[in-house]
Amino acid sequence: MQPDDDKTQSHVLLTAGTMVSHYRIIEKIGAGGMGEVYLAEDTELSRKVALKFLPVHLCQDEEYRQRFTREAQAAAKLSHPNIVTIHEVGEFNGRPFIVSEYVEGRTLSDAISRKSLVPSEVINIIIQVCEGLEEAHTSGIIHRDIKPSNIILEKSGRPKIVDFGLAVIQGAQRVTKSGSAMGTVGYMSPEQLRGVPVDRRTDLFSVGIVMYECITGLNPFAADNQVAVQTLILSKQPEPIARYKAELPDGLQEVVSRALEKEPPVRYQSAADMAADLKRLRRRTSDSARQIPTAGYRTRPPWLQRRYVIPLVFVLLIVLFGWVYRDFTTVSLAGQNHLAVLPFANLAGQSTSQAFCDGLMETLTSKLTQLGESEGSLLVVPASDIRQKDVRSAGQARRFFGVTLVVTGSVQQLGDKVRTTLNLVDAASERQLHSSLIDEPKDNISSLQDSTVAEVARMLGIQLPAASRGVLHAGETESSVAFRAYLEGRGFLKRYDESLDSANNFSRVAIHAQSLDSAQAAFDTAIKQDSAYALAYAGMTEVFWRKYNLTNDAEWITRAIRSSSRALELNDSLAPVLVTLGIVHNAVGQYQEAVSYLKRALQIDSTDNAACLQLASVYESLGRTVEAEGMYRRSIRLRPRFWRSYYNLAKFYAFRGQNDAALQQILTAESFAPMAAQPLWSIGSLYLFIGDKDKAKLLFEQSLRMEPSYVACSNLGAIYQMDNEPFKALDMYERAVTLNDKDYRVWSNLASMYRIQPNSRDKANSAYGRAIALAEQNRKLNPSDPTLISYLADCYWWIGEREKALALARQAIELAPRELEVMVRVGIIYEAAGRRIEALRLIGEAARQGYSMDRIKSTEELRGLVADPRFDSIRTAAP
Repeated sequence: MQPDDDKTQSHVLLTAGTMVSHYRIIEKIGAGGMGEVYLAEDTELSRKVALKFLPVHLCQDEEYRQRFTREAQAAAKLSHPNIVTIHEVGEFNGRPFIVSEYVEGRTLSDAISRKSLVPSEVINIIIQVCEGLEEAHTSGIIHRDIKPSNIILEKSGRPKIVDFGLAVIQGAQRVTKSGSAMGTVGYMSPEQLRGVPVDRRTDLFSVGIVMYECITGLNPFAADNQVAVQTLILSKQPEPIARYKAELPDGLQEVVSRALEKEPPVRYQSAADMAADLKRLRRRTSDSARQIPTAGYRTRPPWLQRRYVIPLVFVLLIVLFGWVYRDFTTVSLAGQNHLAVLPFANLAGQSTSQAFCDGLMETLTSKLTQLGESEGSLLVVPASDIRQKDVRSAGQARRFFGVTLVVTGSVQQLGDKVRTTLNLVDAASERQLHSSLIDEPKDNISSLQDSTVAEVARMLGIQLPAASRGVLHAGETESSVAFRAYLEGRGFLKRYDESLDSANNFSRVAIHAQSLDSAQAAFDTAIKQDSAYALAYAGMTEVFWRKYNLTNDAEWITRAIRSSSRALELNDSLAPVLVTLGIVHNAVGQYQEAVSYLKRALQIDSTDNAACLQLASVYESLGRTVEAEGMYRRSIRLRPRFWRSYYNLAKFYAFRGQNDAALQQILTAESFAPMAAQPLWSIGSLYLFIGDKDKAKLLFEQSLRMEPSYVACSNLGAIYQMDNEPFKALDMYERAVTLNDKDYRVWSNLASMYRIQPNSRDKANSAYGRAIALAEQNRKLNPSDPTLISYLADCYWWIGEREKALALARQAIELAPRELEVMVRVGIIYEAAGRRIEALRLIGEAARQGYSMDRIKSTEELRGLVADPRFDSIRTAAP
């Protein structure tokens, strides 16, 4: 008989096939002092998981049971791509266990032992480890056992921190006795060895040891016994890393040395600070390797694989077409005065007051953006980007966007007045440079918007010319009630945009509708209070446009046009309203009307970059390529240090087969682009488009180490297809649709992969069906989009609806007879349909105009056509 207090009850050997709850044990994959780890199958969700059990001999030790539970509590609080995810905690025959995600890959210690890491990889890995630790530290959790074996590298190279068994949760009851040293001796900080209380800086010392070991292959405090190791950690400075590794980036030693400072006050004070230094180092290293393009630059080597190019053609267009509407909302990170406006604090605490604060932040950002475009030396991060990253501090703004200055503030109602506090903060030091209080009477807050803009301009040392004042004040109201309602409407629109990123599939529609309904009601109140309030009508236009995107109900388009037209009747000098009208008409294929509105916007404000880019897009749709190129170049003149300005022109050239011209612009874009995920995968997509697969792959992989992106996943999947790695390709495509299931192009890519897999025809048809459903929804918006129609033709062809596919193919060519991608896609369909003459004409003409012959020759479905003697005659014929 077992003792009553025996917590293990009867011990059951965990072998393959053992069921633990709904988890089926597959095999034992690891063991350590705090647990045994098993690979298992979650039979309910059909996924692999890791099960960590407290060893049998420790189950009766209450301290170890509490430590084991604390690990689960610590890790379960965290959600970060560089920290392993905890799914569940349970108990099996008296043995506690933790269920976590199963990370396929290898430990960092394994990578170190194989001497496979180069300095650039080490920097990327440690940056991500620091970002994971910053998340933990911000949540009040100190790991205390950072070491290479507790960092797993996924197959993509992304590191994940595991094993929070020794973590300290700040504010929780301590389990470890005071004065005891917990951790792995070779990676402990001096304060850990002394047994004194530790904080986040202890983890940074451990990261310094890990980084040293990654670079040199040696632990800096290695010795024959633990006592000697402890002595070295407490008293000896490590040898310089250059002694063991040549050709290291300048500045790397300084980062390692600062992390390994013996005294916490002179060490890095946060993981975010260490990551920021490494990012700057990475950027300097990358910048030094870049070359400005020259006329003699050699073109890229041809692609070698044949079978997988058709899916690649589809993949490349995800970014290149998908960015038309976002180009004008992103700003350069290279400007001398780069500003972010952070969300204002609501000191009143009421929901409507929060909407008012959010609206004030939105309008201040918008006005400062207008000011920056006219003034020339100020770049402002769009409010949408601040929302998307949920930036709440100057340090975060600097890490995400590279800003130099940050505006923070608060709003508070004090009796019969409203007090607004504005602070200008240096992003690097997080030191406050200026502060200002603005008190406005409660019944006169309509002047608050002007006051805040003027005050921020004063703090920035910017003079407001008379012309700028006129543009900034256009469309405003003298009614305080109307102004408050207007700001609340802007705030509710902000909540709508936030819900786009955060809501799950089940609640998304309800959350969106509620936010838009609240915004509509607020703008309606503003209009009722002041029927001549032009900006309120402009806000209402945005509501109606978003409702159309949400419901695909054409009635909202009609109401959006009506509302924006009313705004223009009241004030025809509102450039933002004209740009919105241009976007709406462009989206529904009414290109001439779009041109008219956008040209009027530029007449009012010749520095409006949004109008330039939209007008360039419309000119492309109309086939007016000379004018489109001119507008893209005008955008470069407006923002000559803005990487996306050059990216847009590179995209324009690439789509027309002008690869040498495109490459020059790509390289210039790279020289100005920050080391951030979005620029990396955007530029990578262009490299892939012009044929540099290896460069594109490198950029996609780098971007995914920073943050997940469906575009990077999908395009990387295309590269894996070309490299004949179907399982990797399929994994990437499936990850892409998990990250974004609303883009028909991603579903088309996944379908193309299923189509060539054995026994996957049903999956392919299902994915094609999903792509078709999404594309048809988009076609209701713009029935004249030749690219979308050619995608639909392809999808219908592969599910067997041949007549519909051919009809759509004809329509696409009629709409865009000179667009290379459309010509090639339709040509492939004609070749598959046995219509060789028509296919020869389209593919040959595309090749003659500059479409990549390497891509054509590598397309399996075109091999017969390329072998046809008539093909060379067509492609080499004089124009």
